[in-house]
Amino acid sequence: MNRRFFFLAFLALLGCTHGTKFEPPSYDSIVLKETTRQEVLKRFGKPYSEGKILKEEQSILSLSYAHATGGFATGHGGGSVIPARAMVYQFVEDLLVGYSYSSSYEDDHTDFDESKIAEIKKGETTKDQLIALVGPPRGKCVYPMIPGKDDEGLTWNYGQTSRRAFGKLHNYMKHLIVGIGPDGKVTNVEYASRGER
Repeated sequence: MNRRFFFLAFLALLGCTHGTKFEPPSYDSIVLKETTRQEVLKRFGKPYSEGKILKEEQSILSLSYAHATGGFATGHGGGSVIPARAMVYQFVEDLLVGYSYSSSYEDDHTDFDESKIAEIKKGETTKDQLIALVGPPRGKCVYPMIPGKDDEGLTWNYGQTSRRAFGKLHNYMKHLIVGIGPDGKVTNVEYASRGER
């Protein structure tokens, strides 16, 4: 997944106090390289936003679904945050090549411990070890969203808008994508964050 696109998509969500309420799909109901754009539109309706990026010389269409309550609530780590959800689907020639889910709702937040990333070793860490370290992924992707043409990408995303002193709003977000090769071991690790908690 393009890190810049993730940040733009979630910034759009964090700035909204509306959007269409949705529940994330069960991950066995969407299949990479099989689920079509038309199937996603039929199931989830009109997206909050659409966008295009060019990656590996391929045009990728993104459909973003977002919902925020418009009010503040106690976040899973304490503090006052806007409960919000975002789901992004990416397509090449109308076939799904990536999807990711992010939530700052207390009951299904997608926060993860970024301090564990240093323990992920290319060519050594297995998929099972990765999930034990970081937790279950909230998205998947394939080439061209990740470099390896035969790899599976696992993604973790989290973003929140919190209220600071004097009522000032503060945005924070982070994104991790890890490539898993055919041998079941890590091939690539990308992490990005923006803002401070």
